[in-house]
Amino acid sequence: MAVYEFALDSTGMKRIQVFEGSNVTVLINGSIIADMLTKEELKVGRSFILEDASVVNVQFLTNAQYQVTKDEQPLRLISKAAIAEAEAKATAEREAQAGMRAAVARTKRPRAFKLKESLGWIIVEIGAILIVVAFFSLPYMNFPDASTVISNPISSPTAADIATAAPETMMQRSE
Repeated sequence: MAVYEFALDSTGMKRIQVFEGSNVTVLINGSIIADMLTKEELKVGRSFILEDASVVNVQFLTNAQYQVTKDEQPLRLISKAAIAEAEAKATAEREAQAGMRAAVARTKRPRAFKLKESLGWIIVEIGAILIVVAFFSLPYMNFPDASTVISNPISSPTAADIATAAPETMMQRSE
């Protein structure tokens, strides 16, 4: 099975792969975009639209080679050494980015303002202020003296009051 890889960008990280076996499979960065193609179909050429709206054309030439173009510009065939170099570079870049993220995560940052915690403390402070205000305003409030409360107890209905009210309520109920 022959594999041909064409660079979509200058680094060689984005590639068109053409796998040639009993049939031909075309991939972009390992994702299949066309499968079960024959060389006869590819002699005419087959076009694919990429996510960036560019058009890639894959064509099988008569001299047992493939020509791949992107927006009618030929793409370069890259060697296995160039692929390995591009993948090593990409791996190094990913590791460097991961190291940077880990270093940033390890640094101490000041705690961010948390709404729940701050609202809880605000409520506690308001409660404390209300308690202090109530305590210092006690001397200015007009409470009845204990002697006044005892001499004027709340009157409750007596048995006589209940007896006189009962016939009226009985009559109202019967009507």
